Formats: sequence, structure tokens, C-alpha cells
Amino acid sequence: MSHLSREKLDLANRTKKIIGQLESVLRALDEDEQCANMLQRLAAARGAINSLMGELLEDHVRNHMPKHSKSAQEAAEDVIDIVRHTSSDRNHLKGQRLVRGSAMPPSEKLMS
Repeated sequence: MSHLSREKLDLANRTKKIIGQLESVLRALDEDEQCANMLQRLAAARGAINSLMGELLEDHVRNHMPKHSKSAQEAAEDVIDIVRHTSSDRNHLKGQRLVRGSAMPPSEKLMS
């Protein structure tokens, strides 16, 4: 087994583990488990996904970009583009103070 095949097998196994973590969240939803348990499982899956994405990004930068980039500036722009397209807006409600127990901002809560 070549070095690359072992890396590919490791990535595939990590992906299967993430799928298993997400399936456990689905089972927890079906079984009406406590929210805290589901949030813990989701946080673990998110951490695993972020780690996997980081490893793939590093591999891409190290092994693929030098072959296709013409300059340091172009390489930097490629990395920035990749990061922007793979990052999610984790703070989609950033800047909005939420009313406890509600997903609505306070101004909308008062109107309802």
C-alpha cells in the first residue's frame, strides 16, 4: 500500500466517522433525547469536519497549488478564495442580541 493510499484510507475512515456522528444525532432526534446531548454530538461532528477540512486544505496548498500558481500573489489569492468558499458564516446572527428562549431578536419579539 502506497503512502497516498494510506492517506486516502485515513480520510475515508474519518469521513465515515463523521457520518456516524451525524447519524447518531438523527437517532437522538427520533428518540427525543435531550437537546444538550444532541448539541454535544453536533459539536463533536463539527470539530471532526473542521479538522478534516483543515487537513485537505493543507494537502491542497502543499501538493497542488505550487504546480498551478505562477506567483506568490496568485498563490495567496487562491488560498484566500478557497478559505472564503469553504468557511461558513458561523455567526449568522452576529450583532443580534437574542431574547432568552427565542430565536427572534428582541425587536421582533416585541412585535409578535
